[in-house]
Amino acid sequence: MNASASGNSEHDSLKKEVEELVSKVWSRTIQFVTHILETHRIHSIDGFIVNLNPPLSEIVKLSQELSTAIGNLLEESKSIIEWDEFRKGINARECLLDIELLARAFEVNNKDECERIFVKLGKQSLLQ
Repeated sequence: MNASASGNSEHDSLKKEVEELVSKVWSRTIQFVTHILETHRIHSIDGFIVNLNPPLSEIVKLSQELSTAIGNLLEESKSIIEWDEFRKGINARECLLDIELLARAFEVNNKDECERIFVKLGKQSLLQ
């Protein structure tokens, strides 16, 4: 195998690994979003916080960790991954940030903002 073929093989392998990681983060993000939206659907805004398990604070902590990880991953690999995977990663990060924003809206008792974020998360979760 010549050096060029070896380099392409390594590039393709790295690209595949990065795209798999992006897909895993997207999948985990959608799990969070689905759980949040389902709890909201069942319990409405007034029963959301007391019925969400794990608590929103725990989901936010995990969301922040995932957001940081996907941000770093995208920054380091944007030159090798396909547009659709990059977009999926950005969408995941936006969902994760919206989860954090939702928690803050609940903290300040801004129900209108909470409802707006629920709608936005529902739309974002449909993107792929």
